[in-house]
Amino acid sequence: ENRFTTHRLSELSLVTTESGCLAIEPARDAPFFSFSPEEIDALRTVLATDRNSLLRHVPSEFAHRQIQKLACARCHGQLEGAPELTNLGGKLKGEWCELFIAGRVPYKPRHWLPQRMPAFPAYAAELSRGLAMEHGYDMESVTEPDLNRESAEIGRQLAGAAGGFSCVSCHPIGSIGASMIFETTGINFAYIAARLRRDYFERWLLNPLAIDPTSKMPTYFDEEGRSPLIDIHDGDARRQIHAIWEYLRLGDQMPPPPGLNATP
Repeated sequence: ENRFTTHRLSELSLVTTESGCLAIEPARDAPFFSFSPEEIDALRTVLATDRNSLLRHVPSEFAHRQIQKLACARCHGQLEGAPELTNLGGKLKGEWCELFIAGRVPYKPRHWLPQRMPAFPAYAAELSRGLAMEHGYDMESVTEPDLNRESAEIGRQLAGAAGGFSCVSCHPIGSIGASMIFETTGINFAYIAARLRRDYFERWLLNPLAIDPTSKMPTYFDEEGRSPLIDIHDGDARRQIHAIWEYLRLGDQMPPPPGLNATP
């Protein structure tokens, strides 16, 4: 039976730590934890407060703990095709991330991977919130203005092969499969706007290799923010990316790019 007794944490003060484990030279009967001087100073600083910070729930710290507990890094960043954990909170919308972690997304975004993501419904909400907080985001996505259908039509042209970026070469678009599969297909266009944060999507298109050096995604825009398709929005990258995003917002209702039929 353990008969060890000591002060309660609420009873500790700087006076009682002068000769205990937080002393520069602990007493002979005090436990020794090899604290560095910086760690001792940090612990003393906490003990000098009301200690309420120890009871505060911090979602980013929760996410960090659960990622370790659930062994997420056994797959993410290790298995080919499983995305790195470091970018997820700044990449995925919190609402979608919560549904996915809870196992409530009815499709598999990377359907070609043999591995399956386990569902963690008990952790989904706070884990998603913590991942978002790590990147300075709220859980809830920013509300976007009404869909601009004229811009979405321009985005449809940009996604096509005739006078566009030929996105359909690698990405399925709704019920249309990718026309040229090299190693793996890209994420289906019908899922992208529901999954990704708008600002991440823009950064990704401007320079995908800056985010993921192993990506097969081509870079279509130069350092000046110009596109080779100068007949659409005068080649302005931001305006073209905005048009593609408006097209993606149509989700599973998006019409196929010009010259393609909506058949599997």
